[in-house]
Amino acid sequence: MSTDRLVRQQFAFTASIRDPDNHPVVERVEPRRMKIYQDLFYNNVEDFLASSFPVTKRLWKGDEWQRMIREFLKQHRAQSPLFLDMPLEFMDFIQARGQNWLSRKPFLLELLHYEWIELSVWLADDGPEEGTAVWSEEHCPVINHAARLLAYQWPVHRISEEFEPSEDDAASPTFLLVHREDEDVRFTLLTAATWQFLSLCNGENSLQTLTEHFAENLAVPSGQLTEMLYPVLREFHEKDALRFVTPGGATTPRE
Repeated sequence: MSTDRLVRQQFAFTASIRDPDNHPVVERVEPRRMKIYQDLFYNNVEDFLASSFPVTKRLWKGDEWQRMIREFLKQHRAQSPLFLDMPLEFMDFIQARGQNWLSRKPFLLELLHYEWIELSVWLADDGPEEGTAVWSEEHCPVINHAARLLAYQWPVHRISEEFEPSEDDAASPTFLLVHREDEDVRFTLLTAATWQFLSLCNGENSLQTLTEHFAENLAVPSGQLTEMLYPVLREFHEKDALRFVTPGGATTPRE
């Protein structure tokens, strides 16, 4: 078989796997065997996306979810060869070509991201052991490399088969910290003020400096802010969602 013919057959084979309705026949491949390949490919992709987006799947009635998967396979050209990146590729597809679904569920992209972030945090690297186990106002707080600080327009944590948000529900943003704890991924709902403070924790300023500047911006006494904020920060620190580095980036050994 010539190289050109082999390439054409490979393209025909992959086209038939992605879109069997429009490319049902492949030269020199028995239809029964081709059907096995098509079903195996579709089922593997559908199973993985269903496990990544269980809430999203349950929101669609009838065969709409299956149609989304079929269109994803037919139309999308993935940028990553990694199987674990498939949820990201699916989100890219919905953003680029999913106006039909987004017009009916405008919260869809945020819901997909919210569901995907659990896998992302679970697989994320904790980063270097730069955190100190000692709480100190002189040290600089920083979010753990594996944690994610998120803000959504829609109440994604409440969406279910029983509750789909309306435009009125998008008036109040949802703030979350997602982190690992005891071999699980935890989602913690935050106030706007706590989220804003945590977004400043980049390891460059001491806890004391951040608190003083934040209190000044809120026009509240520093002591009042400390009483409100520090218990939450201590809890995140105990769960390793929040770490500390010494000024200048030097590390402090754990005790």
